[in-house]
Amino acid sequence: VDTKGEWSLSRHPAFQKEKMQRRLMSVLSIAAYVMSGLLIVIVNKCIVRDSGLHAPALVSSMGALFTAMFTRFLVFIGKVERTEVDLPPLEFALRRAFPVGVLTAASLCFGNMSYIYLDAGFIQMLKAGTPALLLFMLSVCKIEKISPLGASLALTMVCGSALATLQQPNINSVGLVIQA
Repeated sequence: VDTKGEWSLSRHPAFQKEKMQRRLMSVLSIAAYVMSGLLIVIVNKCIVRDSGLHAPALVSSMGALFTAMFTRFLVFIGKVERTEVDLPPLEFALRRAFPVGVLTAASLCFGNMSYIYLDAGFIQMLKAGTPALLLFMLSVCKIEKISPLGASLALTMVCGSALATLQQPNINSVGLVIQA
């Protein structure tokens, strides 16, 4: 019974148990996401650099292919709903899907290609500056107004990445250009 003399569902044991289960699932999902990201970096490095398979496009396409197959499977079993788009299929493909697909493929391909020339840890240091660059572009394009605190934190990230770059013993200009 709450302060008004009514029953409160938030204090019911079944509600508390469900709430704890949702929190646990959230924590497990975050942990799985973090671990999968780390594992992907290590596996990509081993495939592209250590085993001599210098085919970053092939490595990248396997991830996209698995994602496509898995999402089609989820649609097939009814776990994900398809939504119709308001454009004709050809126009949708050329105006929306194709540009996103090409740029995503290029990003994945160049990201994996950089493992040929640079160390995995160094690549991750370079990627740490990406949010700061995004913040800069959002500000330049007047999409977002950046606070002085946000700008100084982003600048700190860029300076940290630059400092890590200067300390890298196996720096390679081709790898840096590809990663950029």
